Amino acid sequence: MSTEAAAMQAAATNQIDWLRKLLPHLRHKMADVARPIVNIAATHGYCDILVLVKAWWAPEDQEAENDKFSTGCGDSLMKAIEGAHYNVILELLATYYCDHSAGLELALRLGDGTSVAEILQGVDDMLGHLRWAACQFSSSCTKRAAQKVFLKPWALQPTKDTSRLSNSCSKNARGQVEIAKYLYARGAYVACSLDTVKSMAAVCGPLKLVKLFHDDGLYDESSLREAFEAAAGGEHLEIVEYLRAHGGCDNSSFGKAFVEAARSGKIETMKYLHALDGHSVSQISANEAFAAAACRGLLDAVMYLDSREHVSPDVIVGAFTSTATNTTCSTVRGRIDVMNFLYGKGCISSEKVSRAFVSTAYTNGVDVVKYLYVTVPHPPLVIDEAFQGAARQHCTAIVKFLEETGSVPPTAVDTFFLNAANYCRRYDVEFIITCGRISKPLMERALRLRHLSRSMDEFLRQYMKR
Repeated sequence: MSTEAAAMQAAATNQIDWLRKLLPHLRHKMADVARPIVNIAATHGYCDILVLVKAWWAPEDQEAENDKFSTGCGDSLMKAIEGAHYNVILELLATYYCDHSAGLELALRLGDGTSVAEILQGVDDMLGHLRWAACQFSSSCTKRAAQKVFLKPWALQPTKDTSRLSNSCSKNARGQVEIAKYLYARGAYVACSLDTVKSMAAVCGPLKLVKLFHDDGLYDESSLREAFEAAAGGEHLEIVEYLRAHGGCDNSSFGKAFVEAARSGKIETMKYLHALDGHSVSQISANEAFAAAACRGLLDAVMYLDSREHVSPDVIVGAFTSTATNTTCSTVRGRIDVMNFLYGKGCISSEKVSRAFVSTAYTNGVDVVKYLYVTVPHPPLVIDEAFQGAARQHCTAIVKFLEETGSVPPTAVDTFFLNAANYCRRYDVEFIITCGRISKPLMERALRLRHLSRSMDEFLRQYMKR
């Protein structure tokens, strides 16, 4: 048996004296020996073995020290958690860099609040991990961990995520409000995050959390209006009603709330706002709401607004164009349905459709391009412009679709390829070649370009030899 194998055997059987005699003979490969021993000790809960290896593994320089600390102990931590070896967990967290997220998820799945608390106190973003845990797993386990973590108040600094409480409120959508209430009661937030928190609670609910904040005086006149506006785009109409009843609705916030409801497709909320005495939707708000709903492909909301508000032809045309080019909307079918509805209003000219067709060709939205292509006939110059734009953006699906229609003039492909070769845009050259329309004569023509670079010349010649 080799010395290394004997060391592994000694670790697995918890023979610490034997291991202590073997380790000095393995100093030439400390890292390779230490890592598996750490894993063995974590699996069986041999904390003394861990302490011995920690003392023996004495790096000679800073680089080796960094290597020791960064030893991946994610698997070892998970083994220790599975075995409920708490002393080993503490030793691993104190000595090595561990994959905290994997260990935290396992501890949460096992309902091990003690391990959760220890891991949370060892991570850089303690608050972010606690928020995530509360969203994904049982509130009772997370609350037990939070109670351990909150033994002493935290001195918090605002971060990009604003605060632990603002994101804790998002879990209310899952019905887990107890953690958010607990953190709030403990003062677990930074003051500058409260505006975000109050708006988030209004959007996500539930109503009892909004009431808690209101009863505690967190909502002043300004934030009450902001919460009312935000709630209109949320899931809970009762929160909108509550905030209006407590002074959140004035003329300004009413208009903004209406737009927010339209943007989120909340028809019941729009109906509620329409029915309020003493308030009416201004033309500016109606236009903005119509455009916002259209842009997001919310056909039902668009049709509702069309039936209730006067929308000018200019607004309809603008909504059609923005809907065509909106790449942030995931509901492509909804966008097409909205465009079809808007086009049926009879105020969108063929020229406007062609402009939208060209603009959409740059966005890789092939389904929308297909719809716009068949909606009206497009002049050859428009087809050429759309093709050039799609090719420049490497929108493969659109380029292939346009080629398949047979409407792309051969000169369009030739022009794009020759320009790309002449200006040494290799990625453009490779892209158009892969689309399958570059002939050998065109390649030879490119090689005769006066200002062709040496690298492009070599690339084209190599490609022709394939």
